[in-house]
Amino acid sequence: MREASPHHSQESSKKHPGCAKCAEKEKLINQDTRRQIDKLKAKTNTDKFAEDSEGGDNGKDLKVCETISSDILIHTIVLARKYFSDDVKVNGATYMRQLMANAEPELIRYVGCLAMGGPNGNKDWEELLTHGDTRQALVVGIIGRALKEHVFGDLWFGGSPEQKEEIAAREESERFRDQLDGFARTRERANLAQKFAKADKYENVIPGAEIMAEKFDVLLRPFVHSKDASDLYDDLCAVIIQAGFLSRLMRQAPDVVFYWPPTFKDEEFEPSRMECLNLNDMITNSPYKKKTVGGIERAALIDDDPETVAKSEAIVRIVCFPGLVAYRREGGKLAEEEIAREKNRPDYAPADVMAVRRAGTDALTSETGFRSKVICKSVVFLQWGRQRLLTKEAGTSAHIDAMKNAQMDKYTQDSQGFKELWDIYCTETNRVVRQ
Repeated sequence: MREASPHHSQESSKKHPGCAKCAEKEKLINQDTRRQIDKLKAKTNTDKFAEDSEGGDNGKDLKVCETISSDILIHTIVLARKYFSDDVKVNGATYMRQLMANAEPELIRYVGCLAMGGPNGNKDWEELLTHGDTRQALVVGIIGRALKEHVFGDLWFGGSPEQKEEIAAREESERFRDQLDGFARTRERANLAQKFAKADKYENVIPGAEIMAEKFDVLLRPFVHSKDASDLYDDLCAVIIQAGFLSRLMRQAPDVVFYWPPTFKDEEFEPSRMECLNLNDMITNSPYKKKTVGGIERAALIDDDPETVAKSEAIVRIVCFPGLVAYRREGGKLAEEEIAREKNRPDYAPADVMAVRRAGTDALTSETGFRSKVICKSVVFLQWGRQRLLTKEAGTSAHIDAMKNAQMDKYTQDSQGFKELWDIYCTETNRVVRQ
């Protein structure tokens, strides 16, 4: 992100040396922040995060899920609704030109990475950038992506320069890079994080959060339209502090690798790993109706009209918030239960799995392998449509054959009319489009 501007702004509530009003506001913010931290510490039981789970999860997974869902995500949605949920009243093309002229390149990159336009080129982007519901979803997505990269991706968020140097030295050591697996590296990182935590105060996340909030404020302010955004910085800071506190706790867990799996625009909706932000709208505009077949209720298209068929898939238009998965060594208690079930029911597992196990020399125990658990699903903004052919076939034998046989034109034709926002931005600002 670009460095925040140091000048005083009427709309901004950043700190300014010698400003009595800012000093009083900072005092109130610090009091509110301390209450937030005390609340989070009481809810998460920080000592439990530094302990091994002994075959379970020691309650860590639920606490992480609750903090992300009930605190960070909800507050991010409230913030987006507060400042970005109104429809833009000016002409869409005019607004997009203004946004392109005033926005930082980082904002355009974020939006283009998280959101998909449509076959109508600029017009579909204008619609997305001016409608309140999609604007709100975009801001949730931008904040969620930035938190994942810059807060949860930091090995010790808000750490001192000395702590950062110690982390870098350990990360760059040959032993750490080449001789340890992912679980062992996580344990060593946790040991270092626990050492920092004993000598550190959780309030030390605040300076790092303030710096990031300034950058967020600069990034998002051109996207604000017809709203009083005087408290935007403060609201951003509150969300980042919550994320920073949780990030530090997660870094202290020695026995779990937290992983943020990617979700992409133009993916087909998968309920097992996604939640829909605009569910009511999707239900209202669904092209399906309930139909009973053989006594079983199923979903069927309302009709066979080409327009209906063209909107028969729930497609990700905007990625709003990342999901989270926890990985642990060994099978744990769940594996013990599965093995016990298999012993009581020899045909419990598929035949090919049982054949491989019979041929093996080692007995299957709960102390082998690893286990995973979905902590939070990713949050997405959906639309009814059809997935693009390249997205559907990428990496498959059909895609490989198309490359071998020089038949890639079918993908170009299928995506005709689609434009990337970055290409539009480069055209509007006379930048050179990257190849």
